[in-house]
Order: sequence, then structure tokens, then C-alpha cells
Amino acid sequence: MNEKKRKILHLSALSILFAYWIIKIYFGKGYGIVFLIGILLAVWLYEAFRLIPLLRKKRKELNIPLPFQDTIRDYEKNRLTGASYLILGIIICFLFFDFRIAFVSVCMGILGDIIAGLVNGKYKIPYIEKDRYLESIIAEFLIDSLIGFIFLPFNGIIFLMAFTATTMETISMKLDDNLTVPIITGLVGQFFI
Repeated sequence: MNEKKRKILHLSALSILFAYWIIKIYFGKGYGIVFLIGILLAVWLYEAFRLIPLLRKKRKELNIPLPFQDTIRDYEKNRLTGASYLILGIIICFLFFDFRIAFVSVCMGILGDIIAGLVNGKYKIPYIEKDRYLESIIAEFLIDSLIGFIFLPFNGIIFLMAFTATTMETISMKLDDNLTVPIITGLVGQFFI
């Protein structure tokens, strides 16, 4: 699996956020949500050609390549990838939370994950959880806090959201963190605004 390419792909999800923002400004929230649902349907179509045996067989018969195969982790080989969960998380956040809270929650989920992954294990500061090192947790909290300072008025909510995003990213859960981090972080932010 190509981890660097996966991180770049993850980073490209920020373009979806900014596209939603522009659509929301010029056409309204409803059109923005429709745009996000369109992205989700496109991702699910990709997943269908990858996971459903009949479609996978047809794709191979027609010799149609499926991009990004080298970014799929082993545990995602027979299930939905993080992209499906991320887009679903983005839709839920923008549907139910204040725009700023949703935007910051999703940015924390995307950038926090990238930074934690890049820093994890560089200095080998003792394990916290399975394959997580302390330096990745600190780096994620700092980037999440920075995101909060950039997009939210200064108050305690920034640190609560950064702490929540970092904690959700660190603990192991059965649900994909691309879904849980923005939603749980958004819930905390929404509750305290």
C-alpha cells in the first residue's frame, strides 16, 4: 500500500469542503448537500465496482482499471474504504451542525489524521495505544488546535474540539475514524456553542 499517495488522497478531501463552501455561499446549503451526496454516490459506485463480485468480474472482463487500488489498506480489501465514511461524515456534519463547527470538525478529522500519520513513530516516544506514539498524539492535538484558532472565535471550545478529535483518532473503535472523528467532534462543538 502506498501510504504517501493515501495521505495525498486524504488531503484532497479538503477540496470537497471548499467546493461545498462555495456552493453554499452562491446557491445555498441545499445545493451544497446535493453536491456532497453526488460525491458520495460516485464513491459508492467506485466501491461497488471494487466489492460486488458481478461488477468486479465485468470490470475485469472489459479490462477497465480501477484507480487508487494501491491506497487501499489490507483491512479495506473486502469492505468500504475510508473515503465512503469520510464523505458520509462530511454530509452528516454539514446537515446537522453549525457551518463553522462542521467545517472545523471535518478539517480536524482530515488534517489531524494526516499529521498524526506522518509524525507517528518518528521519535519512538512510548506507545499509547497499539501502534500510536505520543508524538503523533501531541502533533494531532496541536494541528487540531491551530485549525480551531484559524476558523473559530477564541474560547475553550477550540481545546474541547481538539481534545475530542485527538481522542477519537487515538482510541480504537469498530467504526471508521473518518466517520467518528468529525461527527463526535462536531457534536461536542455544537453542544458548547
